[in-house]
Formats: sequence, C-alpha cells, structure tokens
Amino acid sequence: MRKVPYLIASLGLGALIMAAPSACGRGDKPIEVPTPAVFQPAVVETEYEVKRGDFLSKIVYDELGLRGKAIYDSLPAIQQRSGFGLERDVYKVVDGQLVSGQDGFVDLIYPGEKVILNK
Repeated sequence: MRKVPYLIASLGLGALIMAAPSACGRGDKPIEVPTPAVFQPAVVETEYEVKRGDFLSKIVYDELGLRGKAIYDSLPAIQQRSGFGLERDVYKVVDGQLVSGQDGFVDLIYPGEKVILNK
C-alpha cells in the first residue's frame, strides 16, 4: 500500500507535463521573438584640408589607407561629397602623354579646399 501514493504522484506529474504543451495551443497570442540588432559601424565624416602638392588619390591613400583599385573605387563618392564637379577633370594620360580629356576623376584641387572623407 505504500506504493499507491508514489503511483498517484507520478500520474499527477505526468498529467501536469502533458498539460503544459497543450496550454500553448489555445489561441493565445504567439510569442514575439525580438529581432537581433544588426551591428553597423558608425560612419565618421572627416574633413581634410588640401595642402600644396596634394591630389585626391594621394589623400585617400594617406588618410584612409586604401590601396590599388580601392582608391579609384572610392574617388567618385568622395568627389560628390566634397562638391567637386567634372569641370575639374581636365587631364588624362594617353600613351604616357598628359592630354586634355575626361576620365571621371577630379584633377584640380586647391590648397585650403576641404575634402570630405568617410572613415
């Protein structure tokens, strides 16, 4: 007879375990899982003041640390942010010679002007 309370307790516990999952399906509101925040590094705009002898690709190389093709990929956006139009694109190199033409990169910048860079 001592086994009866154990049997009743185990049946009660089994009923409790079985009742818990069925309580979730009664039309209650679904649980909203928060969306994890996506980390986006802050874009820091910095101004660089042009000095004598500077040119845009050198500024990008020195200030942003970009190299090779990445320099020229970044120049159009920097030119736009800085307000440099294509009227400043006056020279290009053809067969080793400097000729007038348009290559899409600003050639004329002057000491004291501001170049807006994103770091």
